Amino acid sequence: MVDQDIQHWQQANEIYADLTDLSVSEAIAQLHLLPHVDDQVKSLVLSLISAGQQSSHYFDEAADSYRRAIKHSCFEVGQQVGDYRLTQSLDQGGTADVFAAEKIESEVQKPVAIKLFNHPGYLSHLSDRFQIEQKILAGLSHPNIVKLYHGGHSPDGVPYMVMELVEGARSIDQFVADQKCSTRAIIRLIIQAARAVAYAHSNLVVHRDIKPSNILLDRQGTLKVVDFGIAKLLNQPKDPQKTTLLALTPNYAAPEQIKSESISVRTDIFSLAAVCLQLITGEPPLSQNRLLDACQNDEQHVHKLLKSAVKDTDLRKILYQAMQSDPNRRYRHMDSFADDLQAWIERRPITASRDSYVYRIRKFAQRRTALFVTSVALVLFALSSLVVFSWQYKKISVEVEKSRQFKQFLLNIFAAAKPEEAQSGAIDARILLAQAAENIDYATFDQAADKSELLDAIAQAYFQLGLYDRANDLWQKAIQQAEGDGSALLGLARIAVINGDAESAQQRLQQFQQSVQETQQAGQSADIWLIESAMVALNGETDKALSLARQAYNYFVANDFIQQQLTAALQVADLLYNASESKQAIEFLEQALKTGAQKLPPTHPRILAIKNNLLDLYNDVGASEQALAISEELTTQIESVFGERHPLLIDTYVATSGTYRATGNMDQATEYVEKAYRLSLKQHGTQSALTARVLNSMGVMAYVRGDLNKAIEDISKAVDMYAESLGENHPDTWEVKTNLAALLNMNHEFKRAIKLLKSVVKSQRQALGPDHKSTIYSQTILARLYGDVGDFDQATPLGESVLNSAKEALGEQHPLTVGSYFTLAKIYQKQDRLSDAIDLITGIVDPSKNRLTEDNERIITAYNTLGDLYMAQEDLKNALIYKEKSWQVAKNLLGDDAIRTLSQQLKYVEILQKNQQFDAAEKHLKIVQDRVQDHGMDDPGLQQMIEQLSKAQQ
Repeated sequence: MVDQDIQHWQQANEIYADLTDLSVSEAIAQLHLLPHVDDQVKSLVLSLISAGQQSSHYFDEAADSYRRAIKHSCFEVGQQVGDYRLTQSLDQGGTADVFAAEKIESEVQKPVAIKLFNHPGYLSHLSDRFQIEQKILAGLSHPNIVKLYHGGHSPDGVPYMVMELVEGARSIDQFVADQKCSTRAIIRLIIQAARAVAYAHSNLVVHRDIKPSNILLDRQGTLKVVDFGIAKLLNQPKDPQKTTLLALTPNYAAPEQIKSESISVRTDIFSLAAVCLQLITGEPPLSQNRLLDACQNDEQHVHKLLKSAVKDTDLRKILYQAMQSDPNRRYRHMDSFADDLQAWIERRPITASRDSYVYRIRKFAQRRTALFVTSVALVLFALSSLVVFSWQYKKISVEVEKSRQFKQFLLNIFAAAKPEEAQSGAIDARILLAQAAENIDYATFDQAADKSELLDAIAQAYFQLGLYDRANDLWQKAIQQAEGDGSALLGLARIAVINGDAESAQQRLQQFQQSVQETQQAGQSADIWLIESAMVALNGETDKALSLARQAYNYFVANDFIQQQLTAALQVADLLYNASESKQAIEFLEQALKTGAQKLPPTHPRILAIKNNLLDLYNDVGASEQALAISEELTTQIESVFGERHPLLIDTYVATSGTYRATGNMDQATEYVEKAYRLSLKQHGTQSALTARVLNSMGVMAYVRGDLNKAIEDISKAVDMYAESLGENHPDTWEVKTNLAALLNMNHEFKRAIKLLKSVVKSQRQALGPDHKSTIYSQTILARLYGDVGDFDQATPLGESVLNSAKEALGEQHPLTVGSYFTLAKIYQKQDRLSDAIDLITGIVDPSKNRLTEDNERIITAYNTLGDLYMAQEDLKNALIYKEKSWQVAKNLLGDDAIRTLSQQLKYVEILQKNQQFDAAEKHLKIVQDRVQDHGMDDPGLQQMIEQLSKAQQ
């Protein structure tokens, strides 16, 4: 009898395995069509379908033994996979096994988990999910989502993923049971999970399999959402994934999953609420046979469980709304669900809709006769028609009068202009805006809000022109007219961020959120994310800033808000650039430009702004051809359509100057930066931050041309302009002061340089704190200055302190941390502590420590520095190795003809000469000379090196 039962289970398992790629309805229909299958076996298959991935509740020991016997996994503890050795089995799932692992032959061990696909026989239809999970995890970075390090394939072709190890992992239900968590503690955990999943949603990813075993907590109680194996990418509407038996956990799946209907972010809301309900009540949140009855009893079951087991009314409302069978009646966003749970924790009002009498009557009417429905509908129609007609008539009348008043106001502005002035081009946007701002004080409107709206529009125009003081004044007036004007508050927050005032920006955002809770428009949440991104960037939190900006960008993409999408793209690219990820920034902006060009004209302000930023980025990575091409295109578009008055033209001239400077065409570079300066003086005068920025670029140009005195003169003037227009304690003022200090140091004006930089550091420490990235940067330069003057009592402790602060506050890979390593190494070198200096720089280039990789330009400097240090030790063999590495990396990253590549090649020639390898030195020197001549490069530094090395060669 037992053998027969095992045979039935075996047959049922085989049939179930054949049905796993079908939806519930398809699987049941297919089962009934199978010929010659015993009813008892069909019943067992139905129990497997109903049980889904919770089969342990249904299988007896015989079936369990059978499943172990047919397991496909071939991986064991001790086995090598890629560069890792499996050390412990953590989990054995339906399609993958998870092991703890350690890296082979690595002194520094970072604990990892390896997830290995365990069904080689089913690779054709299951491994796609494995690849999808890799793709999804690679695009997510959140403290509560398990990190993906990289993927690969075993020698047998089995895919695997190397992931963050959740040490001491317990599923959330195990953790709650072990800790005997209260309801409030459970809700706090659910809020963490909700925020993590909301982040995934903002990146257009729906998890689709939220259940307790996919929410883990480590030994420290840190929560991690795991297993995105069946997640869906929302920006791929034709994605072939569908909700199959294998992709279902019946106790937590939303009804639309079981019915194979459309999946959305609300699917995850249902599942997370189901997990929450089970944790609170200790009971299954949904009936076990819901797959077979198509979820007909879900609402009744949930309502009954909530009523009996959840005593708090507000919490009951929240979970009831989150677990509605109709997705449209659930929370719209996971963040909204989390916000209501947070409000419940804080005993604040919630937004969850009530289980009202209106809803109950509607449900009752659906079960009664057509006569009842028709009668009620007629009465409601009659009443509502009267109300709606009256309301619409009043609203239309108000809008007509509002339109008339706006029209008259605009005509009054243009009436002030003389035709001959307009024809001669003497009237520009700023004149008209000034006229509008003046007239609005005397204009009459029926509603204060109408005047506020017009003030906001004029302020927006001033803001776009970069006239922030005028925009600020008008937004202040708008708030006086209509207290709590949301658009004006957001505008003031943006200006506060531009001025580096994070505290005022935060205050304005809080006022905005308080004033528009009920009337917030689509997209305003994403606008807030952008402002918050800029705020946290001011505080040095680059990763968080980038996450918020990407979140806003993804929201705008999902809702097809093209102009906002491009604005967010610019901010994401700026943050990537600040994190020394220029190539990623370029790829991001190129894609944004491609999208924008399909929907906006080529001279749209956002399109022009993206091109201008791309020009800067191309310069940064040495892509001179692309830079010159986009510079020519951009300059032509602006000059031909807008003339010289467009605000971007000055930026374009400055960036073009930088391109010519990078290619060695110094005459053209000087011409463009001088054009920019003349234009900025003409349009903005001497007390403008823009003019100061152009003058700073002129100083850089003078320095490159070897005129250090002219460079100091120009940048000193720029410092005064920044201080006058932005204030002494503005970040831009600090930055240009730091540049000036570096030039003074080169000119041996050490005391003046140190005095200037000490004042900057003092101000930054007071305003930003010692661990802010701007403070760290200035302190690094100051330590270098102390080292250059031989004041090692100051230089060494400051250099060591700054390095420790950078590592702790910014992380080992941050560019400023790497810069601190260089600075301290330089200080050690000046004290003849060469071994200490070599250890520091060797640590930077060590691949296992992942501080600098071969695709980061700063590794050129690192290799070159190591060459210098070994040369100082008279170790010419190692010096030659690292000078050659420096040149080769420069060639790979920047190309053969870049000035920096040629400079590194000349330094390689120098060490070849010192090693008595004159034939090789002559060969390389001739290559550089030919390239400089062929490209007409006029770089003083290169010419001087060539002359010196030519003499040494003779």
